[in-house]
Amino acid sequence: MPNPYAPPDPNAPPPPERHWPPRDAQGRPEGGPGDQESGGRGHDERGPGGTPKERRTPTPEEARKASGSVLKFGILLFCGLLALRWPIPWQVAAPLFFLAGIVFGVRALLVHRKVGLTGPFMIFLAVGVAMAGMLTFSSLAPIAVWEAQLERQECLDSALTLGAQEKCETEFAEAVAERFGTE
Repeated sequence: MPNPYAPPDPNAPPPPERHWPPRDAQGRPEGGPGDQESGGRGHDERGPGGTPKERRTPTPEEARKASGSVLKFGILLFCGLLALRWPIPWQVAAPLFFLAGIVFGVRALLVHRKVGLTGPFMIFLAVGVAMAGMLTFSSLAPIAVWEAQLERQECLDSALTLGAQEKCETEFAEAVAERFGTE
């Protein structure tokens, strides 16, 4: 086996020339939408004989736009999760981050569909949008018991022992039960 790190043999024949298909201004292969090689708009259209056409490869600009939209979606969800850990007045930001995440997630899905990047990743993206919706509603729940949440936070801030923390949690549970009429 020859050494892969050795310099190339000067007596070796040159590699064959590569012939690339002509491309248009956006870097896509030339040809009409019905052309077998171009793949049309990236949908699973059927060619002659019912065989699926090849999907086109997105240009680097399209791939960058698609990945940027997913990055914005992920950052918004991460900020929403962080906001859930913030003190009470700032927790109101969590549902706003999640709502913005839903908007950017749907936009990311549309960009991926337009670019032709369909497949398993779109399923994960759709599940992420659905999870953002559930997180939005779950982050709105503390607003229903705002006063009890404020009292609990103030109590936990001053609680130094485990017994004091348990007392704060018990008082919070009683306030929530009283608020919703369950005991």
